[in-house]
Amino acid sequence: MKRVLLLVLAAVAILGLAACGKEEKVLNVYFVPSRDGADILDTVAPLEELLKAELASLGFEYDSVKVSVGSSYEVAAQAVTAGNAEVVFLPGGTYVTYENEGEGLVPILAATRSALTVSGTDPLVWNQHVADNGKIDGDPDSVATGYASILVVNNTTTIGAALLAELNGSGLTWDTFKDVNFCRGSATSSAGTIYPGIWVNDVFGKTLDDLTNVLEVKDYGQKVADLKAGNCDVVSLYGDARRDYEANWDANDATKIWTETSVIGVTDMITNDGIQVGGHVSAELRVALATAFKNLIETDEGAAIFAIYSHTGYADITAKDYNGARKASGFDPID
Repeated sequence: MKRVLLLVLAAVAILGLAACGKEEKVLNVYFVPSRDGADILDTVAPLEELLKAELASLGFEYDSVKVSVGSSYEVAAQAVTAGNAEVVFLPGGTYVTYENEGEGLVPILAATRSALTVSGTDPLVWNQHVADNGKIDGDPDSVATGYASILVVNNTTTIGAALLAELNGSGLTWDTFKDVNFCRGSATSSAGTIYPGIWVNDVFGKTLDDLTNVLEVKDYGQKVADLKAGNCDVVSLYGDARRDYEANWDANDATKIWTETSVIGVTDMITNDGIQVGGHVSAELRVALATAFKNLIETDEGAAIFAIYSHTGYADITAKDYNGARKASGFDPID
């Protein structure tokens, strides 16, 4: 009897050791601290169970999903490139900075926004579109994974009319442009400063610092008001800003901003923030993760989670789609 008991205890011990030795399968997801980290964690906490269930339905079983918030954008990126996490939410600039470090980063999804009824980088096309249709609006049948920055003038002023005449003629000249009152955004604003700076370099071979009068106006609505008041000759706006700030131009007539302003420059697309995975993540899991996030954001619970970053939808994205971010960050584009 004693021998049987000893055998049973030995078997239990062996099973216990085997259980202790089993490594828990965890999927680690990192968010960036675009606002208070505690607020983000409170909001995204339900993602742990939701993503675990969604991946299980796609054939990928995990013991747990753990969400974390990096102390900085860089820390979040490095957690994945070091192989310590699988998924990270990053803006384009951070992604292209770390895409080839360590294990590397692979983009799988970008947040979507309503596409506009005009696209491309030719300002003449943008202005003709307004002439034909009255305004540039959202396209109800299409979404976009990025947006352009536009340089806008008040065409009822002397300098605005002169710049527009040059654009419609043989092209803008540095002699006319260099002395304008150029109202940019904050130093780190993609649409307000970084991409317009690239545009100035592409068109004139100059930088924003070469302009005589550069003013910082962080608020887009204030830029529109300053353009009308004559405090700014050229303002940098995100592509659909005029639609959003019609009342800043004329509270009584929303159509005037479309006839009294014109676009003289359009930048490359600024790719929306997105979701990346580590290079150590298998191709099959990448597909499953992309599917899972697209499914979840279509649910009420998922939409509430991703609203922390103002994400309302996700679309597939490739590394090449971030060439604008590479250019803005001083990196070579990829084919």
